[in-house]
This record gives sequence, structure tokens and C-alpha cells, in this order.
Amino acid sequence: MRYLIAIVMALAANNALAATVFKCELPNGQTQFSDQPCPGDVESEQMEVTHEKSGVNLSPSTEHLEFQQRRDIDRERQSIQLRRSSTAAQMASAPCRTFNSSELRTLIIRHNVVSGMKRADALRAWGSPTRINGDQHAYHWARGGSSYFYVRNGCVNTVQGQWGG
Repeated sequence: MRYLIAIVMALAANNALAATVFKCELPNGQTQFSDQPCPGDVESEQMEVTHEKSGVNLSPSTEHLEFQQRRDIDRERQSIQLRRSSTAAQMASAPCRTFNSSELRTLIIRHNVVSGMKRADALRAWGSPTRINGDQHAYHWARGGSSYFYVRNGCVNTVQGQWGG
């Protein structure tokens, strides 16, 4: 019942115009509000509702505004995470860098391993690693020192050091 009154008052306040509302006392004891006169023999009471008289505050509550702000922030965070994961997936599935045969042969002969090189080509350049730890290929050179390269999806991702054999 209060809900109907609030709706009628809110509609009147939203329109900022006076509205005629009919209050009907039904035979079963219920009260009905309508913009039409009561049907049949039911007595109707005509009411004028204006924004000033409604006393209804149509502004959103502080709690509701805070909720909307938190929801908007959460949605933006989810959107950013989705874009980041999409970018990471694209990078992860990207093929290795393409070298022409002369570039690749020169890199291998000079024992250079560079980012984007296929794992097999890096192994041709530096030889068999001393140890493989997951995606890390570790080289401990006979003359001293160590070098590493990291492989992700079959491509060299990072190189630390240089050939020391």
C-alpha cells in the first residue's frame, strides 16, 4: 500500500505537475489508488498531488550513490583485467620473430641469442645448456661466468649474459 502511494507521489514529483489521484476503498477493505475514478458503486476520493506536497525525496541516497560508484569502479577494474589478460594471451600465442636465413646464420655463427629467436636456434647458437630449470636455460661456462635465456611458447623471451664457451 505504501508502495503505491510512493509511486503515485514519485510520478507526480517527476513530472513536476499537479496530478489528480483517486483513492478507492474497495468492498474487501483494500485501498486502491488510480488516475481513473473508482469503478461502479465504489466511492472515490479525489486527491491533488504536487511535488511540493509529496514530501518525497527523489534524490538517490548517499548509500545508493556510493554503491553505484563502487560498482562502476569494479566494472572498470574487471574491464582492465580482461584487456590485460587478452593482451597477455595474444603475446603468449604470438609466433617467434622471423629472421631471414642470413640473419639467423650470422646470429648462430657469432653465438648470439636474442629475444624472439626459436628455442632450437638458440640451442644451435649456445649448445646444450648446463641445466634447464623450467623455462630457464642455464649455461655455466668453463672459463667462468654464467649466462641464461628464458623460453616462453618455444621462443626466447629474455637473455641474460652472452656466450662464454
